[in-house]
Amino acid sequence: MFHFFNKKDKTSLLGIDLNPNYIAIVELIKEKNHKFKLNNYAYKPLIGGWMSEEFVKEEEQLGQFISNILHSERIKTKRCAISLPTQSVMRKTFEIDKKMKEREIENAIIHSGKKYIIHNIDEVYFDFKVISDPEDDDDNQEVLLVASKKKNITTREDALVIAGLEPKIVDIEQYAMERGLSLVKYQINKELNIDLENKEHSIIVFIDIMDSKVKLDLYVNDKFGYSIEEGLEYISVKNTSIKRNLNSGGLKLKNQTLNEKSSDIEDSDELEISVEDYTEEQIKYYQIIKKLMNKVNYSFLDNEKNNSVDAIILKGNNDKIDEILPILNEKIDIPSIKINPTLTFEPAQHINLFDLEKNASNLLLACCLGIRED
Repeated sequence: MFHFFNKKDKTSLLGIDLNPNYIAIVELIKEKNHKFKLNNYAYKPLIGGWMSEEFVKEEEQLGQFISNILHSERIKTKRCAISLPTQSVMRKTFEIDKKMKEREIENAIIHSGKKYIIHNIDEVYFDFKVISDPEDDDDNQEVLLVASKKKNITTREDALVIAGLEPKIVDIEQYAMERGLSLVKYQINKELNIDLENKEHSIIVFIDIMDSKVKLDLYVNDKFGYSIEEGLEYISVKNTSIKRNLNSGGLKLKNQTLNEKSSDIEDSDELEISVEDYTEEQIKYYQIIKKLMNKVNYSFLDNEKNNSVDAIILKGNNDKIDEILPILNEKIDIPSIKINPTLTFEPAQHINLFDLEKNASNLLLACCLGIRED
């Protein structure tokens, strides 16, 4: 068995986001007042093709690359936490007799899980956790099984060991994000004056802006609910004229080649403006985001009683986010901000705050991993 759900350990961790496109590292120190100090961080684009979404292809090269980052940024902490992409992990809940002991649960989970794990059981790491309330009167308890191919985990661990690190926690991206939502809510409250901590029902949409695609993740009441993505190669903008709505500031895009209804993006009472105000790339990203939001509304939010999205959080490519935000705030009637998960941390004196703000939109997952304590 592999321990995705590690026991509590109060020693500080590095939070490391191993992404096929970049490496993000945060070094957090928990102080006596229980707040975190940002002792160091690093963000470096990854262009060697050493990783896929699921596993590391070149452990030696990636490990040396991380080692060089640690050395150049003078990051000393060795113990680290990483995560697996949610899509590379199988998750299934089971009802198990409450009277079962841990070993009995493990055997029952293995027997039941074989029906859902498509790979040879010997090629898979798995773990389980009781997620139901122990105080419930039910005779059964709900158990969550998670499983992933060993290759997804061992190749990541091997690269970290080569870098001189000690991988202690392998989390799952979805659950790491759920635990770190307090960082996001703090910023939403501070910048948008929306207090989601005391709101009975909340919906947050994360939009990850990447060079070749856009990914949308939706969280309802602090739990992952929906995910969808779209590539830029499917969007084409030709001879686009842009008009601004005199009353609401909305955009109208004409002569578009896009697989969505034009009524989704057209307004009335337009005043034509210069096409130079918005680049083709800006329009492409806006079109994708609008398309994904429409799919979310149709596929997921229509089934929610309280289906109002509280905020859109942009993360990923900082420069592209700065270009896209003005269009979103003008066109989409949902507050949108660029993520900065470090706002609750006290930065060390040597940290350049300008550079930190520029890189912060890529540090969310690393921060969620760095604050983990259980």
